[in-house]
Amino acid sequence: RNALASAQAGVGVMATKPRSRGRDFLVGVILVLCFAGLLLATGAYVRSLIRRQTTTQTTTTSIIGQQAVTTTDLNLRDGPSASNDQIGLAEAGSRVRVLNANGSNNWCEVQVLQHSRPKDDPTSADRGWVNKRFLKFD
Repeated sequence: RNALASAQAGVGVMATKPRSRGRDFLVGVILVLCFAGLLLATGAYVRSLIRRQTTTQTTTTSIIGQQAVTTTDLNLRDGPSASNDQIGLAEAGSRVRVLNANGSNNWCEVQVLQHSRPKDDPTSADRGWVNKRFLKFD
């Protein structure tokens, strides 16, 4: 019985062929090409990040000193965020000069050169931070 059982057990077992050197070489080449592709993609991504940061810095510094007109009534704030306190108002159509820029979130520190209408509160500030998207540059 043992001989019969071992003969039946061996029926389903196939002899494995040794792997060919050509197949191993092909798998190695494919792995190297995949790794090279990952390196190229990573390099392209890093270069695009650097290019984007350089462009943002150039844009930020190029608007400093420029004059613009406000497109709507803008609250002048004491810092570059909508959560900062309101310290003044630049009415729609007021002429402003950009004094400083915060490139990371599109805020500009401005000085109101000419109000488009009389100020409601004569003691309010004429200098503060506004969002750049509400400025129309000359």
